[in-house]
Amino acid sequence: MAADNIAFSNDDDVLQYEPNIEDIWPRLDDDGNPRRDWRVQRRLATREIERYFVATKSSAEPIELGRFGLRTQALLRDPEACLTLHYIYVAADTQGDQSGFFRAKAAHYFAAAMNMLEKIASRTDYDIDNSGTIDDIEKDQPMPMRYTRG
Repeated sequence: MAADNIAFSNDDDVLQYEPNIEDIWPRLDDDGNPRRDWRVQRRLATREIERYFVATKSSAEPIELGRFGLRTQALLRDPEACLTLHYIYVAADTQGDQSGFFRAKAAHYFAAAMNMLEKIASRTDYDIDNSGTIDDIEKDQPMPMRYTRG
């Protein structure tokens, strides 16, 4: 499944980390009309997760996020929420923040998400044979990591 068609988190997950993010990047205007949509940032976050797993694999086989087991998908909620916040703060930083606050918050959430993803990658449920089910042998397996020598 392409990264554009899957999401692991929702707006409530984002608000769990930053309850006041609406003050910085509001979804609605003063009259309650839609102003901004966080789906763009969430899609960027999902693509970043996909890039992370592709970059860490030792083989050239593409990864499909939809083939992760339900347990792994649940674990990916928090990293996706953090990456969504990262992209919200990056977008807010382009609006002329001179203090560097938004840039620092973006870097914080990116680092937090990468730490979470590193831990998740060590114990994933992934449908390797594309059978549609996660067999016992496919549970709690580390994603094969790429090693750089020399």
